[in-house]
Amino acid sequence: MNTTKKNQRFRAALLIVGTIFVLGMAYGSGMRGQVKKLQAFHEQLVTVRRDLRLSQIDLRASQALAQQLEARRQVTLALGELDKRNFGAAQERLTEAASRLKTVQKANDSARSAKPQQPSVAAADLTAIGTQIKRINLVATSDTGAQREQLLAVAAQMDTELGKVAPKANAEFAAVTVDPPTLNDVPQLPGNDVTQN
Repeated sequence: MNTTKKNQRFRAALLIVGTIFVLGMAYGSGMRGQVKKLQAFHEQLVTVRRDLRLSQIDLRASQALAQQLEARRQVTLALGELDKRNFGAAQERLTEAASRLKTVQKANDSARSAKPQQPSVAAADLTAIGTQIKRINLVATSDTGAQREQLLAVAAQMDTELGKVAPKANAEFAAVTVDPPTLNDVPQLPGNDVTQN
C-alpha cells in the first residue's frame, strides 16, 4: 500500500510538473509569436512617424512658400493702388506683405531655436526684402514715378528669390491623383445602413 501511495504521489507530481511544463511552453510559444508581432508593429510605427515628420516638413515649407507668394501678390496690388493714387490702400498692402514675410521668418526662427537641427521653414530667404518693404513709406504726391520704381525694384528682387525655389513645371511636380476610398477605407457602423429596413 505504501508503494501504491508513492506511485500515486509520483504520478500526481509528474502530472503537475508536466502540466506546468506544457503551460510554460505554450506561454513561451505565444510570447514568441507576440514579440514578432510587436516588433513588426514597432517597425510600422517608426515608418509612420518618419513619414509624418517628412509630411510636416513638406507642409511647413509649402505654407511658407504660400505666405511668401501672397506677400509678392500684395506688392503687385500695392503697385495697382499706387497707380490709382490710393496711397493709404497701397501702404496697407505693403504692411500686409511685410507682415507675411515676418510671419515666415518668426516661424523659421522659432523652429531653429526649439531644435537647432530643424530644417529651415522659409522657402526663400526674403528677410532683407521684408525689412526693405517695412521701411517704404508711400507719400501722396502728384509724381509717383520714384515710388513706383521703388516698388518695382522690390517686386523684381522678390521674383528673383522666389524663382530659385519655385516648383518647376515637370513630371516631378505633376498633379497627384488620389484614389477614391474603397469600402475597406470607410467605416461601417452597425445600424448605419439606410438601405436596410
